Amino acid sequence: MIGSLDALFAATTLFVGGHFLLSSVPVRLALIERLGETRYLGWYSVAMLAVFVWVILAFVTAPIETLWVPPASLRWVPAVVMPLAIFLIVCGITTPSPTIAGSGPSETGRDLTRGIIRITRHPFLNGMALWALAKDNTRCKEATLGARVPGGRGTAAEILTNALRLHGPSDENEGAAKALAGAIMTFASNSREWQEALAELDAPAVVIAALDRHAGLTFKGEFDGLRSWLKQNN
Repeated sequence: MIGSLDALFAATTLFVGGHFLLSSVPVRLALIERLGETRYLGWYSVAMLAVFVWVILAFVTAPIETLWVPPASLRWVPAVVMPLAIFLIVCGITTPSPTIAGSGPSETGRDLTRGIIRITRHPFLNGMALWALAKDNTRCKEATLGARVPGGRGTAAEILTNALRLHGPSDENEGAAKALAGAIMTFASNSREWQEALAELDAPAVVIAALDRHAGLTFKGEFDGLRSWLKQNN
C-alpha cells in the first residue's frame, strides 16, 4: 500500500500511533507481564521498524502535490522559529534522557531529569516538529530570483534557462541537462514568482525539449506537481 498520499498518511499515523499505544503504561505493563521485558522490547522494535520501512516507501513513492503556498506575510516565521528548533535539537542530542530505551530513573551516577528535560521530555522531537512546520525556502528563492550576475549577464532565471537551451544534445551532456532542468523546476516549485519569471523566458518549453532530447532523463515523479505549469506554458 504505497504510491499515494493516503498510504503515506496511513503509514505515518500507524507509526506515531503505534509508539503512543505500545508505550502507554497500561499496554506496556500488560505486554511485559505476558511476554517479559526483553521479548516485549524485541517485538516492539520489530513492529516499529516494519512500519518505519513502510513510511519510507510510502514517502518515496507518494505524489508531490502543492497543498499550500505560504503568503508573504509569513516569511518572518522561519527566521524566528529556526533558532529555537536548532537549540532544542542540539539539547535533545546532547542531554541524557530517561525516555531513551533502556534508561531508567534508578540509574546511578547521573541525574536524568536535568537541563532541558525539566522543560520538555522530548526536546529533539519538539525541535524537529518546529523545523518541519517553519522550514520554507520562499525567502531564498525570492532573493535568488532577483540576483544578477556581475557583468550584466542576466538574472538567475535567464542564466539557467539559456544554459539549458544551449546545452548539447549528446548523451554526455545528459548530466548537465538534468542538473539545469532540476534547478529550474526546484525554483519553480511552490513559487509563483519564479514560475511567472521562467514562463516569460519560455523555460517550460526548454525543459520539455530537454526531456524529449534525453530519453534517460527522469526525476521519478519528484516534480509531478509542475506538470500543469509545464504544459500550460509550453
